[in-house]
Formats: sequence, C-alpha cells, structure tokens
Amino acid sequence: MVQLSDHYVASELRAGRLASVLGGYCAPDDGVWAIYPQNRHLSPRARLRLDHLEKDLR
Repeated sequence: MVQLSDHYVASELRAGRLASVLGGYCAPDDGVWAIYPQNRHLSPRARLRLDHLEKDLR
C-alpha cells in the first residue's frame, strides 16, 4: 500500500490497474516541501517555479 495524491494515480485508478483501499481516509495536511542545496544559487527557472508554487498553494 502507498499513499499518493490523486494527481499521480488517477489514470491508473480509472483503468482499474490500481484500487483505492482507504478512499475515505485523509491524512493531515503537513504542507509541501522544496529541498535544494542552500549553498548554491537557484537557477532563475527553479526560482520562478518555487515562487509560482508558493503563491498557488496558499
């Protein structure tokens, strides 16, 4: 068993290749983490993506 977001498995569930076992269960929202080396500069592309995620996930 694994706990994944519907985003990752929706097509597999629709196709019947996976089955939901605990469909009514919701894990506590622990947030989303971005991990990157602190001692290196982020590329502009990575910085833009992180800024976008931070804004959209609030």
